[in-house]
Amino acid sequence: MSRRIPLPFAALLLAAAPLSAQQAPAANGWDPQQVLRTETFVKPPANIERMIMAPRVDISFTNPSPDARWFLRTSGADRGDIKAYGAPHIWLGGLQIDTRANRARSVTTSTRTGIVLVDPRTGAERKIAAPAGTTISSPVWSPRGTHVAYLVNFPTASYVHVLDVANGRSTRLSERPLLATLVTDVDFTADGRHVVAVLVPANRSAAPVLGGDGVADGPDVRLTESRAVPQPVHFSLLANPHEKRLLQYHTTGQVVLIDVRTRALKTVGAPAMVRNVDASHDGQFLRVTRMTEPFSYLVPVSSFGGVQELWDASGKVVATLARTPLRESGRDGGDAAPAVAAASDTGKRNMQWNPIGPGLLYVQNVPAPAAPATPPANGRSGAEGGPSARAGAAPVQVRAPRGQVVVWKAPYGPNDTTVLYRGGPQLGTVLFSLDSSTMFVSDSGAVIAVRVNNPTERWNLGRNVSLPVTITAFGGAGFGGGRSSSDSTAGTLVSRKVGNATYVVLGTDGKQVALTGTRAPGANWYKQAPRPWLDRMDITTKVRTRLMDSPADVYEEFMAPLDRDLQQFIVTRENRTTITDAWLRTASSTEAKQLTKNVDVGPEVSGAQFRRFQVTRPRDGTKYWVEVTLPRDWKP
Repeated sequence: MSRRIPLPFAALLLAAAPLSAQQAPAANGWDPQQVLRTETFVKPPANIERMIMAPRVDISFTNPSPDARWFLRTSGADRGDIKAYGAPHIWLGGLQIDTRANRARSVTTSTRTGIVLVDPRTGAERKIAAPAGTTISSPVWSPRGTHVAYLVNFPTASYVHVLDVANGRSTRLSERPLLATLVTDVDFTADGRHVVAVLVPANRSAAPVLGGDGVADGPDVRLTESRAVPQPVHFSLLANPHEKRLLQYHTTGQVVLIDVRTRALKTVGAPAMVRNVDASHDGQFLRVTRMTEPFSYLVPVSSFGGVQELWDASGKVVATLARTPLRESGRDGGDAAPAVAAASDTGKRNMQWNPIGPGLLYVQNVPAPAAPATPPANGRSGAEGGPSARAGAAPVQVRAPRGQVVVWKAPYGPNDTTVLYRGGPQLGTVLFSLDSSTMFVSDSGAVIAVRVNNPTERWNLGRNVSLPVTITAFGGAGFGGGRSSSDSTAGTLVSRKVGNATYVVLGTDGKQVALTGTRAPGANWYKQAPRPWLDRMDITTKVRTRLMDSPADVYEEFMAPLDRDLQQFIVTRENRTTITDAWLRTASSTEAKQLTKNVDVGPEVSGAQFRRFQVTRPRDGTKYWVEVTLPRDWKP
């Protein structure tokens, strides 16, 4: 496996010449001392500039359409322009805001200027360019794969656009710009009819100013409360009431639903400091997380409090789903561990929209039924019999709480729930198969497969088998096809994202799932690469069939399935002398088709010599290993 060296380190590796070279700076035409004296931007040595600025070949196949017919990539420069990075912006408690364009600075510095749809089976491509002078960001597929929504970033504003995949036409959905400071993306409702976005509020007032004529109208105040408040050092914190007002102003946006076909815009509720928004399948309800006051001078915005609410289509709060307090370390126990054990916590967790029907889906622990009272051996109660009687009493039976998967339907009252699954107290992630026939639940260290229409029909897939990590603050999902961090032979179930939900890839027979994992080389780690693998497993018998196994001399990693039965899938390959490329594989076959032709832009780095040898420390005879990376043309 080739060693990936980060570019900054590569630059140092190449720039660090031997002492003789440092004494003769004219040899490479780059004098570090003279560079420092100029006190201005300069170009690095030619070999470093070549490696940094050379275009990269995009080998990613990580953003598939729901049917895996197309994979979406974005095109553009690999390195941003200094004018974009240096564009005016302010810092507010760790949040960088381009105030001119009402967005996070990370959106302003996007270098993507087009969308490319790639068919890995045929090599066909469809290219859609952004308007001149703009960049794009955050593309997302519609649930049926007919459209792609994305941000188009002009110098002074960002707008939501939608691409029609069939004809390649792109349309701006709203003339009002996005407020992309906290929410930097958009999404579709599960029926694909609407795009959910946060816009700049209509009739927005002018931004707050600092006192009269830019002079502060009060002092900066800090309260120690006569006790120490241990704090880590943060790069950026709010400094005064003016910055608090600025934060509130630049993060207050209007939640809207935009009709993809008619472009009709429907506002939902009043403007608020929205951190996340997630609409139900039909757009009639939304989960909204708002940032809440009080703000803090001690911690950045990421530690500020919030509330997650369920809104109806008018913006009325139907239910409060969760509250997160302001987390100030050392004050009010904000970061302290909870006093109640996780198994005893009866709060709703891992909440998401039910991907196979209406309503919300969540996991919850419920107290176990009380154990029946057992009389003491002498027939007397402990209170009557004193210490001797208590000593002879039967031990108290403690029953652990039980976990359950619950569907909560409109109108979201306390009795509008249905239990789908009952298990142990350590229930975690819940996913469904693409055909909605099977539910997969992580329960007490194992994954359980359960038939939705007959919950008594269930199979334990084994301990250490895992589900892809897909639950975030809003149940957001990743592709989950491979790249498992698990280093075991058990494996992670292969999944696919469809719309705003993630599903386990279950074969057309309703019994076959795919798992991917990696075998570690153990003691041979220094001369043998890790070995990823891909299996197909029958959930009823747990019998496995190996579909892909990386050889010892090549690092081959599973990337994405192209069909439910995994007859075809995409992998990446690399070895000690060949950099990474994507390949199309056929199951249980050595047949492969190269999809990309990558170019090694830094042979000086990839060709470096790696030496490992043992040395003995003279003073005490201790032996240890030393690893050295040397230039490719180095000779003893």
